[in-house]
Amino acid sequence: MVVLAGVLSGLGIPVAGIVAGSGDHFELLGYLTLGAFMAVWGGAALWWKLSVPKPHEAVRAHQ
Repeated sequence: MVVLAGVLSGLGIPVAGIVAGSGDHFELLGYLTLGAFMAVWGGAALWWKLSVPKPHEAVRAHQ
């Protein structure tokens, strides 16, 4: 992608060169998105697991 950005800039197309150069960062953006997704879902699952009373605890509370 860096080569493409250089070629396009040399042809006088700087905007396309900037867009082509940004392609190197999409993989990192994907990893960050996946990490955020996993952190949110993992946190939600942990919160649900720790906050929902166990069936035997609910029965004992009513006795």
